[in-house]
Amino acid sequence: MGNKEVIAAGEVQRMSAGTGIMHSEYNHGQEPVHLYQVWFPPRQPGGKPSYQQRSFTAARKGNGLVHVVSGFGHPGSLEINSDSAMSVADLEAGKEITIPVRTGGGIFIYVTSGSLTANGAQLAEGDQARIQEESEVTLRAIGAASLVIIEVTDVAGPG
Repeated sequence: MGNKEVIAAGEVQRMSAGTGIMHSEYNHGQEPVHLYQVWFPPRQPGGKPSYQQRSFTAARKGNGLVHVVSGFGHPGSLEINSDSAMSVADLEAGKEITIPVRTGGGIFIYVTSGSLTANGAQLAEGDQARIQEESEVTLRAIGAASLVIIEVTDVAGPG
């Protein structure tokens, strides 16, 4: 596709390989890079390769959930061809958010910094939680906390 981009802190890049692409990535700088690469299964394979990139830094300042990629039509998110979504949140100490869990689906939580509780279970930086068979998950920050949340509709997977 000919894209050559630099991804800055707070940016999200969405890429669909579709019918096929060549891809590489590397760090040109001197500082270590910490990034998350997540692969979502497509609703239907194939299609034209596509690419988007956007900063979500300003949107993350409100103690709430910010949808960054979504196959559910969340406004302001990068659209993906998947029955999945990824969101981020930065919470101040004592703040909480509640996320509904779709019937048959699940929520994956990764704590990128700080500590919080997920339906009462304590999580610290680097911890993960996989939640299913619940109608919702309430996340409450113990101290300031940042997290990545992935929502899927089918925890059983294909086949």
